[in-house]
Amino acid sequence: MSSDTLAGLALKNVQQAIATRRARGESVLSIFTMAGYPDRKATGPVLLALQEAGVDFVELGIPFSDPMADGPIIQAAAQQALEGGFRLQDLFATLAELKTVLHIPVFLMGYFNNLFAMGVEAFLERSAEVGVAGLIVPDWPVEEQEAFRSRAQALGLGLVQLVAPNTPPERIARLDALSQPFLYCVSYTGTTGQFGRTNDSIQRYLQRVHSMAHNPLLVGFGVRRAEDVVRVVPPAAGVIVGSAFLKTLAEEPHSFEKGLIKRFVQSLRPVTDS
Repeated sequence: MSSDTLAGLALKNVQQAIATRRARGESVLSIFTMAGYPDRKATGPVLLALQEAGVDFVELGIPFSDPMADGPIIQAAAQQALEGGFRLQDLFATLAELKTVLHIPVFLMGYFNNLFAMGVEAFLERSAEVGVAGLIVPDWPVEEQEAFRSRAQALGLGLVQLVAPNTPPERIARLDALSQPFLYCVSYTGTTGQFGRTNDSIQRYLQRVHSMAHNPLLVGFGVRRAEDVVRVVPPAAGVIVGSAFLKTLAEEPHSFEKGLIKRFVQSLRPVTDS
């Protein structure tokens, strides 16, 4: 994978951030936010506020009308962004404008329809051009990524794969081998935002995945408090928090102006983290 492109450098920064956190015995923290939410002009300020708050990297959602893996909070955010006129070209334009001031890596999380509508190669090239570290596309089977894998690698883009508690062992091994720079562990089967679903069985699930994976594990779905982080780290390297963050933005649409984002991020850091 190329490391001399903007995307390649961003991907390397993610790998370094994960390694540094793990060496310190700390948890990696990523926040999911929806592009164009809570309004069309908010994406840049929200991303910069997350950077100031000290998140390790950001998962930036692409608004889509039929998000199959997302619960009501993320669905509502996507719908509001679309109704506000935010489109894919606005996302890329925003990231291009932020290139000189946004230093934390960004992964784009979306659905294959977004890539198909633009053209997969064009989407990959534009993502790399604006410095995106990689893509997370839940409905893009790893087998169908094969035709584009070499192009993504040449551009320096990581393709993150997802596993769930019901993923068979042989499938986990295959997904892990093709995932970079981490393996996304969905904490339960279902859609996002079902708070309280990080039950005791998640440790058994994560231990099982950890025993066969070479990638660091990041846990998403149902994480909203520092207590949830402690329950999965280790064996996971860290967490991705989405619905709980969007709920904060819904309650305080201009929270990036009030320091609430920084306080929200700090509330997710376990006391064991320095």
